[in-house]
Order: sequence, then structure tokens, then C-alpha cells
Amino acid sequence: MFELVSVLGPTTVLIADDEVPVTSGRLRALATSLTLAHPHAVGVEHIVDDVWPDDPPRQPVGAVHTLISRLRTLVGTEVVESTVAGYRWRVPHIASDVGPDPVSDLAAAEAIARDPDDRRATAALALWRAEPGAALPPGPLRDRLQVRARRCHQALLEHSWTHRLATDPRRVAEEIAAHREHGADLDERLAALEMHGWIRAGDANRALGVFAAVRGALAEELGVDPGSELLAAHTAALRSGRDTDGGVVAELTATPPPPRNEFVPRPALLAELRSALTESPVVCVVGPGGIGKTRLVAHHLAAHHRADSAGRTDPDVFVDLSAAHTAADVTAAVAAAVGSGAVFDIDSATGPPTRSPATMLAQVLPSRALIVFDACELVAGVVSDLVREVGDLRRDIRVLATSRVPLDPGTGRIIEVTALPESSAAQLFTVRARDIAPQNRLDPDAVGALCRRLDGAPLALELAAAQLRHLTLADLIDRLDADMTVLRVGDGGRHHSLADVVKSSWELLPVPAREALAALARFSGVFSLDDALTFDEVDIDHLGTLCAHGLLRVVDEPDSPGDNSTGRTHYRLTETIRDFARERTAALPSLAEHLAARHRRWAGEQVRDALTQLRTGQVAQAAAAFDRTAESILSLLDPDSPPDLTLLPAVSWRWLRTGGHDDTVRLCRAAVQAASAGNADPVGLCFAIVHLVSLGAYRDAARGRILLRRIPIDEDTPGIDTLGRTLLVAPPRTVGRILATAADATDPVVAAAADLVRAEVAERSANPVFARRCARRAGVAADRAAHPWLSANARGRLGRISSQLGEYPVAAIHFERSAEIFDSIGLREDAARMRVHQAAATVGVDRAAAAELLAECLHDSGAGHRPYVATAHMARAQLLIDSDADRALSAADRALSIVGAPSDGHSVHLHAVAVALLAHAGRTTHARIAADDLEAALDRRLHRGDHADLPSLGAAAAAIVKARGLAPDSPPATAARTLRHRRDFAVLALPDLPTPGSGSRPTRAAAIHRLLR
Repeated sequence: MFELVSVLGPTTVLIADDEVPVTSGRLRALATSLTLAHPHAVGVEHIVDDVWPDDPPRQPVGAVHTLISRLRTLVGTEVVESTVAGYRWRVPHIASDVGPDPVSDLAAAEAIARDPDDRRATAALALWRAEPGAALPPGPLRDRLQVRARRCHQALLEHSWTHRLATDPRRVAEEIAAHREHGADLDERLAALEMHGWIRAGDANRALGVFAAVRGALAEELGVDPGSELLAAHTAALRSGRDTDGGVVAELTATPPPPRNEFVPRPALLAELRSALTESPVVCVVGPGGIGKTRLVAHHLAAHHRADSAGRTDPDVFVDLSAAHTAADVTAAVAAAVGSGAVFDIDSATGPPTRSPATMLAQVLPSRALIVFDACELVAGVVSDLVREVGDLRRDIRVLATSRVPLDPGTGRIIEVTALPESSAAQLFTVRARDIAPQNRLDPDAVGALCRRLDGAPLALELAAAQLRHLTLADLIDRLDADMTVLRVGDGGRHHSLADVVKSSWELLPVPAREALAALARFSGVFSLDDALTFDEVDIDHLGTLCAHGLLRVVDEPDSPGDNSTGRTHYRLTETIRDFARERTAALPSLAEHLAARHRRWAGEQVRDALTQLRTGQVAQAAAAFDRTAESILSLLDPDSPPDLTLLPAVSWRWLRTGGHDDTVRLCRAAVQAASAGNADPVGLCFAIVHLVSLGAYRDAARGRILLRRIPIDEDTPGIDTLGRTLLVAPPRTVGRILATAADATDPVVAAAADLVRAEVAERSANPVFARRCARRAGVAADRAAHPWLSANARGRLGRISSQLGEYPVAAIHFERSAEIFDSIGLREDAARMRVHQAAATVGVDRAAAAELLAECLHDSGAGHRPYVATAHMARAQLLIDSDADRALSAADRALSIVGAPSDGHSVHLHAVAVALLAHAGRTTHARIAADDLEAALDRRLHRGDHADLPSLGAAAAAIVKARGLAPDSPPATAARTLRHRRDFAVLALPDLPTPGSGSRPTRAAAIHRLLR
């Protein structure tokens, strides 16, 4: 086959077996114009129209002659022929199996496409290397090329599918389905071909689904009925097609219930189903696709066959309606299930009338029969009428239906099937995974994460287990986050793909309900009725429809103290449904943009309201609101786009609640960049600066401070916000004066916050007396402001100071009160932290009470890696050191594994406690080695000038004294006392010495100098 010009992609010419690209735009247009006209010539006028569509040359003949000369230079003088009518390609005659003289790849493809029996259509499709005409300017030439190429490509595709239908029907059907989704949904020929593919693949249900969708689209958009080719495919899907004089003989056999394979039992649901069947003649089992409705019914049928005295069981008739879309389909399915013989074509004018399905069931079934109508969602109204008719004819027959939507109201009892609890979901996944890949090791934590990701849906879990043939569990979880289509198997059946199951549920919804679902998919986690109604696309009726279809679940109301939404209706979408709805919305840019804008407006309102509540002391309400909405707010912080800086407080809340947020550094740097571009949000910038400092990004934080100084403070800015901004931008030498002034402010919230900061600074500076005074003042101001969060922190600070000084009974009382206040406003993590400190203080007061409190703390959070969990393990070590040194030192090691190397005040303190515990247990050598390591770490910090937490440095000095057996008046011991070393753990206490005179008392600077020596 000789190809002179290639236009099915980048334009090239073939010269002596060398492929030469045509890089000039006008030469490309000229070559394409000659190619499309071949074997006819193209006149000068038409060449001008094709090459210069918008700006024709002043001397067209000369311009065309020049361009022809350039083309001949490229391809050869003899190849471009001049005729009376114009110019054309002149190609040497070469005998070809596609006809004479194909001048281009397009001509060769068209020759193959014209031969309906040619089996090389699949190979010809490879001639398309890219979008034809993409490099041509817009105009008639590009349009002509693309129209011809598109028609040829379509014809080749149809030939290819037709010839491959016998060998790979499922792949052909899937390819046609994907092709029809992109603008060919009304092509009856393609739809019929797809149906034949599904029929040959053994999936007639899918074929009937295609027919129903096309028939509905034809009626709605064109007002016509399906043609003969599509009707023939429909008949082939319903029947095996053997004509007789009386109609069409049904060769379908009665459909049995699905096999009862090993399944995680659901005793509560089975008991509810059994009870319902004894109380009501009609029971409808409802739930979303893939939730296990049919499996539950099959389990019930297998366990409750009844036998008479002769050993015969009552018949259970199972009618599979998964492929039924019309009343005629229901009639055919019922006839097949009861084995009634002939099923006549309802639309045929020549066949005898068909008995109604209700009559068939009433006449055929014996007493006490149970009819199961499976997958009624597409024909729920027809089945509802059928059930009523059967009930009128036979009072002794019971009906059990499964459906994604309930039957008509009043039809019967409804049982809702929900997701598996996590333990049962993990059991199901593990059983299936072991069946498929026994050699795989399944990490229980990873299995739990997968079950939560798939919302405990049995079908999703089984499809996920099937992927373990070729994926590890970790890779499967990673792929699920990127693409849910991984959950599919290739062996057919109506549930071979999770995406198809969700898609079929989506298609059952009316269009307004789909838009409502797309809006609700913007929320992550639980959302309230008020949240849902923030979108114009959502109303109460839509919510009812989505709940009835099993796509939206009503969940238990939040139990957070102070939650304003308590007593209100709350909802939740599964991750699978949410991902599908978001994917569909992404294909509609205008709708996606509208929903995103409304979502951002809602999120901004939530953050502003919560911050106002925090400022005014309504901490419980703010905490509950942030807990409920944080997931949905954080979902707007797309890693690939500039963030909305007003939402940064939600990141801070996540940090407070869970100890971090993966994208914090990027978001905070983006806040600084936005401020430099003049788009600063002062509140967001303040939060960003605080996080950047805490994360060690000091340069970015400094840039943020500079930018914050340039933003004027509005008169309406709340006092607490003004204080925060002032402290962030103030030179270090002025911070003390600013705090002192703020501590005397008339606004009690500002005063309490300022004194709390002063108390912390004084405590870390080894000035516990002043720290205690400030903490007490902060508590009084917080109580006056009725601000529980500030009150709880003031109590906690008093507890820390008392504990540092070894006043354990007082410290325990302060910590207990702080925990109670944190609990009352729903801050469970903060309450847990205070109770750990309470337990540590109680060790020296009431060992039994301390043991009980520590057991509670470690039971609730012992597996975590929060800093206070390390404190709990170290407190347990202090408790056990006198009775069981080995267990005590093991607990100390656990604490150190959480905090890591001594890098901050908390970790230095716990390392010091561990050294002192080794010395106390008589492990002298180990204690001295650990003391050497601690001293080396301190040297590095002190030489860097890191004196941020002097009492912790003093604790390290005290531990070194104990490990090395130094005298109570040795320089390290004196330094420890001077730095008011932490004594939260009694094991660090040093013997008291006579108080030196004022002239001999060493300064804190001298104490640090001694440590450096």
C-alpha cells in the first residue's frame, strides 16, 4: 500500500520510504486540499479559499504558483500535476489490495471502510495517529477533513466491532458503550450491536438495560419508537428466538435464587425478615445497590425451606427483574420463573392474548408459596400493582421483594438493609481475600481503613478482595483514592462493577434529584438539614427521594455539648456515592462552578460564625460546629489550586483536634504569597504566621509579619484579634510591655488572654511566683468573661506551675477542674491531656487513685502518639518504679519512643525523668550512659542559644546529678535549683539546701553558664 500523504494526524509525505513532516502551515493546507479532492484537480480559487480562508492574497494566481513550487520542491516536481482545471496529485500506479492508487492514509482507510466484509478494519484504525486537522486553521478545509475522517473512523469501528463480536463480545460491548456515551446515545445501530455483544457475553440483563435507555431517549428527544434492528435485538435478549405458530416459545428456565456461598451472617436482619414475613403478606427489602439485599433473601430462603409430611418443600418462586424495564418484561420474567411455556409478543397483533402475570401466579402456585421479586427498582410501580392483584386473587401467597426504592406506600412492610459494621465488614473482606490469595498477609489496620473507605458495602468489599489477585492491599487502597473504577471484575453479572451499580442508581433518579445529590456531594462526613438546604438545588422532597433510593442516609444526631444542631436531622453520603456524584458534576463545568461557589460561601459563613462564638465564650457551640463542618470545609482546600485563606481557621482546628494537617505548610505559605499580592485576609494571615513559627518555617513567618504590619487594623476588629495581631508584629523587646498593658484591659477576654501568655512566658523563664500570679489573674478575668476555654487553660496553667514546684495535691485539683471544663465544652482531647497531668500529680498523693486514672487514660488513648500519651506512660513508670522496675522502665521506653530525641521542653523533661528512673532503680551504668546522651543534646541546644524552657533544662541538670551521684551542692545541682527545675515527677526532686543570702544566690544566666561548662 502506497501512502503519499498522511493527514490522519500530523501532515507528512512519504518520499522514498522516508516520512517527511510538512512544517509550513500553508503547505499543510495545500497538501490537505489536494488530498481531499483527489483524483480531481483543485482550481486556484478553491486553493485560495482553503489556504488563505481569512486573508486572501492580492495576487492569488502568483501566490498559488509560488506555493505549488514550494510543494514540488518538497515532494518532487512530477508528483504535483498541472491541469486545465487546476492542480492535483499524480501518483504512479501501484497494484494495491485496497484498490488502485490510494493517495493518502485517509483514502486507504476509506477503501477498507467501503468493504463491509473486509476483516482488516481493526488494523486500519491504527492509521489515526492524532486528531486529523488539528494543525490546520479553523475553516472549511479543516471541517471537510474532520467530517470525512470521522465518518470513516465510525465505519471502521462498526466493521471492527462486528467482526470481533464472535471472539470477544464483552470487550466489544464495553467499547461500544463507552463510544455511545460521547454523543452517539441515539444511534440505534450501535445500540443494537452493543446489545448483541452483551447477549453473546451471557449478560442479557445489560442488553435489556441498553434497550430501555435508548427507547426512553428516542421517545423523549425525538418522539419516535425503536426501529426494527433495535427491536430484533430486544427480542433476542428476552427470548432464545425459536418461532412457532402460536408465538415465541420461552426457553428461559425458572430463575433460582443466587447461590448461598459463605457469607458474614446478619442475625438481626434475618430475624427481622423472618418476623416481618409472619406479620405481613408483603415485605420489601430496600437498600442501595450492592448492599446485600439479594444475598440476605437467599440466606433466608436457604435456611427456611418448609417440608410437608411427604418430605416435599413449599415452592419459593424467584423472579429476577434486574433486566426488566416495562410491564412486558415483568410478564416475560414471571412466565419464565413459573415455567408457563409460551410467552407471546405483547406488541404483536397476530399472537393470542397473554395471561397477566398475576393470573399466572395465582393459577400455578400452590398454597403457602412465597414469591420473591428481586431487583424491582426499574419497575417498582408495575410490581406494586402486580402484588396488589396477586393479593386480591390469592390470600395465602406471600411476597418478598428486593428493591433500591420502596414499592408504593401501603404495599407492605419495609426492611432497610444498611452497611455492615466494621468488624463484620473486615470479616467478609478477610474471608474473600483468603479465598482469592491465601498467601497475602493482611494488616488489620489496613483492612479496617479499607472497610471504612468502602463504607462497609458488601459488594464493594468483595470486588476489592478480587483485586488482590494482582495488587497488594496497600496499593489497592492507594488506587481507590485515585480511581474507584478499580473495583470491577471481568466475569459478567449485573454486579461486576461498583461504578455500574452506582450509575444504575443514579439513572433511577429524576433530574432534579440528581442535581440535589451533586450539591450534597460537596459535603464530607455528616451534614445537617440546614447545611443541605444552603444549596438552591436541594429541598425536602429531594432529600426524601434520595433517602428512599438508599443514596442518602439519616444518621444519629451529634452529641457534642452545646451543638446548636442537636435535635435536628443529619445526613451522610457514602464515599462511593459522593465520588460518583462529584465525577458526574465535573463533566458539567457550569454546574460544578456554581456548586463550588455556593459551597465556599457556606464554608466562609461557618468559619466566621465559629470564630465569633470563640471570641464571645461560646466555646462549646464553636467546637461542636467545627467538629461537624471541618471535613466539608477542608475539602475546599484543593492542593492544586490557590486556597481560600478565610478557611485557614479550619486547618488550625484540625491541627488542634488531631495533631496536624498534611497540607498546613503549603496553605500557610500560600497565605503569605496571597498577602504579598494584595489579597490578604488578616485573620487567615495570623493563623498562617502562628503555624509557620510552630513548624520552624521562620523565614516565611517573618515575611508574613512584615505583610501583616502593612494591613491597617479596622475599628471594628475585636479586641482579642487586635491583641493577637499586635503581638505577632511587635519587636521582641516590646512584647512584655504590650502584654502588661493588655492585662489591665477592660475587656476581660483580652485581659485573660494576655495574662495567660504572661504566665507561660514566666513559667518557662523559671519565675513560677510571677507565673502563678498571672495565671490566677487570668482565671478571674476568664470567669468574669464567662469564657470556659480561657478558664480551663488558666486552671491547667496553675496545675502545671504547682506540679513544677512539687505541690502535687494542689496541682491535681487544678488539673481535675480544668479537665471538667474542657469536657463541658466538648474538647475531649484537651480534657484527656489534663487528666494525664492529674494522674501524674496524684502518684505522689494517692497511688491507687493514680493507677486507676492512668489505666483510664491509657485505655482511651494509649495507642496514640500525642505528647500527653507519652506523659501518661512516664507517669505509669513513676508509679511502678518501686514495685516492678522492669515494667516501669519499659513504660519509660514507650514514652521516649513517642517523643523522640530531646528537641523541645517536653521531650527534654521526659528524657530527664527516664534518666532519674534508671538511677532510682539502681541501673547505674545505664543511667550514666543516658545522662551522657542527654548532656550532649543539651550542649547542642545551649550553644545554639535555645533557652526557651528553663525549668526543663533544670530537670535535665537534676537528672544528671542523680545519675552521676553528685553532691547536693554541686554546680549542676545548684544550676537545677536556680532554674526552678521541673518536679512534676517526684523522682527528679533534689534535697533542700539552706537558702543562700541574696548576695550568693546565682542568677539564671550563671546557672546556664554552669551547664555549658
